[in-house]
Amino acid sequence: MTPWRSLTTEQKREAVRPLAAEGLTYRQMAARLAPLYGALRVTQVQGACRLAGLLRPRRDDVDAGAGAQASGDSWRALPPQTKKRLLEPLAEQGLTAAQIADALTAQWGAVTRFAVIGACRRLGVVLTQPRGAAPGATSGTTSATTSGEAGGAGAAADAGACPQPQQPGPRPVRRSSLSNLMTAARVTLAPSHAERAGMPADERRALALASCREAGPIRLQALTAETCRWPLTADDGSTVYCGAERAHGAFCAGHGSIAYCPSPADKARLARLQRQAARRKAARVEVEHD
Repeated sequence: MTPWRSLTTEQKREAVRPLAAEGLTYRQMAARLAPLYGALRVTQVQGACRLAGLLRPRRDDVDAGAGAQASGDSWRALPPQTKKRLLEPLAEQGLTAAQIADALTAQWGAVTRFAVIGACRRLGVVLTQPRGAAPGATSGTTSATTSGEAGGAGAAADAGACPQPQQPGPRPVRRSSLSNLMTAARVTLAPSHAERAGMPADERRALALASCREAGPIRLQALTAETCRWPLTADDGSTVYCGAERAHGAFCAGHGSIAYCPSPADKARLARLQRQAARRKAARVEVEHD
């Protein structure tokens, strides 16, 4: 058995041409070629057909579409108003796009779900059926809920009981605004990574704001090659940037100490390099004095 992937482009074309001439779909072609080349995906057969200049309908119900194509009628040839007239009653029934496509295939040839969605968007037809729900599920659920509520209300009225007030939900936590954090006291910069991991969100945000310049953050349009690019969230929800002078990569000294957390090995290497630089500097000073 020769694997399909080992075939050349010309061999794949020769393999799908006689099957396309029989009017088979991509799925039927894959089943016919499986004994010769192993299990094939529909997309593999579709790619070979495209290379050969052959396009086949992907739906298995080819017989229904063949009669429509033979008579010269097809979904793509219909004018927009005719499509709208056909789609509106089906959409009002609560059918999904796939179900509408199946209903139209019997009369207008192979109609795909994406063709129905595109036509509905262009023509202003609203598909009210939620995705993944069965037809009529929404109306059935609504009617059942309404009847249940009516029955419960009647029972409560007969018993003379008063409806229980709804318990208020938890209030959303108010987040500190950018202006409040900017006016807060400056905190100590460059804590350890373990300390930053246990900080609340507002404290981490305040730590990032602590090293901003006194004039406040700047907008994207004001950024230059020499300004810090640490992003912040303004009171209105927009993104602003630190704007201080860059000293550590893309950030200033304060934000660079927050962004980059060196490992113990990197810290030891940095300390060693600093000691070597200090010794070289001391040696140069001694030579100059001599």
